[in-house]
Amino acid sequence: MPMPSDVKVVDLMLSVPGEDNSQWYEFMKPLLMDEESRNLFKMPAQYMFKDIPDTGKKEDYIAYTIEQMDKHNIEIAMTGIDDHNEVAKEALRRHPDRFICSYEANPNNGMEEVRKIVRLHEEYGIKAVTGFASGLCPQVPYNDKKWYPIYAKLVELDIPFCPCVGVPGPRLPMAPQKVELLDEICWFFPELKVVMRHGAEPWEKLAWKLMLKYPNLYY
Repeated sequence: MPMPSDVKVVDLMLSVPGEDNSQWYEFMKPLLMDEESRNLFKMPAQYMFKDIPDTGKKEDYIAYTIEQMDKHNIEIAMTGIDDHNEVAKEALRRHPDRFICSYEANPNNGMEEVRKIVRLHEEYGIKAVTGFASGLCPQVPYNDKKWYPIYAKLVELDIPFCPCVGVPGPRLPMAPQKVELLDEICWFFPELKVVMRHGAEPWEKLAWKLMLKYPNLYY
């Protein structure tokens, strides 16, 4: 049965390309131990993704991204925003009907991170806070107490937490984002909406079981 062509998609993990996309992965470089990941790959999971498309030089990368979204029936895309991410700010300003933004939190920063989340929510209307536990340096498992002030603030702001769960693509330890860690979070924060990202592989059945258990958990 062919995929329906009239279904509009909401993409929860999109980045606008640019002149140098290698900077996207700089934050995890201290954690990469093998020579191939450090110096040979264009992106850290290239052992899986062999044919990474090259967008080439574009006069307007935001317009190019909109074209690609239209081509693939993507109605709305969520893109990460931060103080230094001028492209995301511009995309949000030019196309508020097509882009929403999220912020990838680092719980190692303590209460400063909580205050930053509040500020970004006020300034840019962030719709979610995302997490990449295996990519943090140092890593912070999702049930670690460092995350708890962030979870409490997200309940107050009524915005979801979107963690990457499952074995990470880059060659990083997987323990911080095992699916079972969400059991404690959904139990202790029943008002927190948790939206799993990246498929939960290879623990999909456990993810389904936890969704049956907790009405605040999504996939």
